[in-house]
Amino acid sequence: MKKIFLYFFVFVLVNLLILQFVLSPMIQKLAMQYYNQAIVEYYRNLVRGPMAMVIKDLERIPQEEWANYIETLKPLYGFPIAIQPYRALKLPNDEMKALLQGQIIVKDEGDFFYQRVQGSVYVFTMGPIAELEAKSLEKNFTIFVWGAIGLTLSVLSFVPAFVLWRSLNKIGKSTEAFGQGDLKARVRIFKYSLLASIARAFNSMADHIEQLINAQRDLINAVSHELRTPIARVRFGLDLLKSASDEGEKERYVQGVKADIDELENLVSELLTYARLERQAPKLLLEEQALVPWLKRVVEDWKPYSTSISYGLQVPPEQSECRVRFEPRFLGRALNNLLLNASRYANQEIRVSLEIKAEDCIIHVDDDGPGIPEADRGRLFKPFVRVDTSRDRASGGFGLGLAIVERVLKWHQGSAAVADSSLGGARFSIQWPGLKKSDQDIRSDGCRR
Repeated sequence: MKKIFLYFFVFVLVNLLILQFVLSPMIQKLAMQYYNQAIVEYYRNLVRGPMAMVIKDLERIPQEEWANYIETLKPLYGFPIAIQPYRALKLPNDEMKALLQGQIIVKDEGDFFYQRVQGSVYVFTMGPIAELEAKSLEKNFTIFVWGAIGLTLSVLSFVPAFVLWRSLNKIGKSTEAFGQGDLKARVRIFKYSLLASIARAFNSMADHIEQLINAQRDLINAVSHELRTPIARVRFGLDLLKSASDEGEKERYVQGVKADIDELENLVSELLTYARLERQAPKLLLEEQALVPWLKRVVEDWKPYSTSISYGLQVPPEQSECRVRFEPRFLGRALNNLLLNASRYANQEIRVSLEIKAEDCIIHVDDDGPGIPEADRGRLFKPFVRVDTSRDRASGGFGLGLAIVERVLKWHQGSAAVADSSLGGARFSIQWPGLKKSDQDIRSDGCRR
C-alpha cells in the first residue's frame, strides 16, 4: 500500500511540474501565435499618435533638416528614435510592402516600431524600447506566483494521495479478512471516493458469496432432513417385508418401498435442478415471441393430468397478439411449478390470466384452494419452506418448486408474489419487463400495434 501511495503522489507531483514548466510555456507560445495579430494591432494603436505627430512635423520641414529635428526630440523620449532609409531595415517582403503602404510595422514583440514618411525613402523608427522595471518585476512576480502555485498543488496532491491510499488500505484489509473466513467483512469508505465503485463491487461480491455459502449450508441441512424421511421409510419397509407372511402383504410393502425410492429420485432431481440454478445464472436469450399461444400450450399440457380440476386461460382480447421478451424453456419451468403447486391445493378450478401493465408482463395463477396465510407469504419462495406441514407425498412436495420460480424470475429481472385470489384461494403472480416502448410501437394496453 505504501508503494501505491508513493507512486500516486510522485505521479501527481511530476504531472504538476510538467504542467507548470513544460506545458504552460508551450501553451503560452501557442496563444501568442494565435493572438499575434491582435497584439500587433494593440501596439500599433499604442504608438499611432506619437508617430503620426513626428511624421507630420517631418513632412512640414525640409528633408535636410530631419536629422537635426530628430536630435532635438531624442531627450523627450525614454527610448531611441531615428530617421533612416527603409532599405537599411532588411524587412521581409510582406512587412516591407506594408511599410511602403504607410502601415506601422511592429517588431520583436513591441520592442521596435517603424513607419515610412510619405513621399520619401526614409522611415521613422522607435526602439529598442528597454524593458521597464515594472515589467521585470511583473515577470519575477509571475515566476513567484507560479512557484507558489506549484508548491501549493504539490502539497495539496498529498491529500488525495493519502485518501486514495487509505481507501486502498481498507479494501485490502477487508479482502484479507473475507479471505480468512469473516463473511461479514465489508469495505466502508466515503461514497464519493474514487474507489467507491470498487468498494461497492467488492461488497456486492461479498454479499453474493455470503448468500451462496449460507444457501449451501441451508441446503445441506435441508437435504439431510429431507432424505432421512424416505430413507427411514425404505428401511422400515424392508424390515416389514422380511416379516411378511403372504404374497399380498409382501407386494404391498414392495410397492411402498418403490414409492419411497421414486420420492428419493424426485427429491434428488429437484435438488440437482435447484443447485444448478442457484450456482450460476444461464445466459438467457430473451427473444420477442407471441406470449398467448405459448400460454395456451402450457395450460393445455396440464389438462390430461388432473381430470377433476378445471384449467382455464383468460386473456383480454386487446392483448391476444402481444409479443414480449422471455425465455420459454425457463419461464415454462416456472409456470409449470406454479400450476403444480396450485393443483396440489385446488378444489375444482385453476385459472391462468395475463395482464399487461406499463412495460411489464404479469401472469397470474389462481386457485380455489384454502389460500395462504398472510404471515407466511414472505418466506414462501425460500427453498424447503412449506406452509403445509404435512409430509404426504401427494400434497407436501419438497419446498423447492417456488424457490425455482423465484430464481427464474430474477434472471428475467422480474419477481414473484402471492396474494389472495378472487376464486377464494391463492393467487401466484410472476412479473417481468417483457416490453420495451423504445423498441416498438406500443398501444395504451402495452401491446404492439
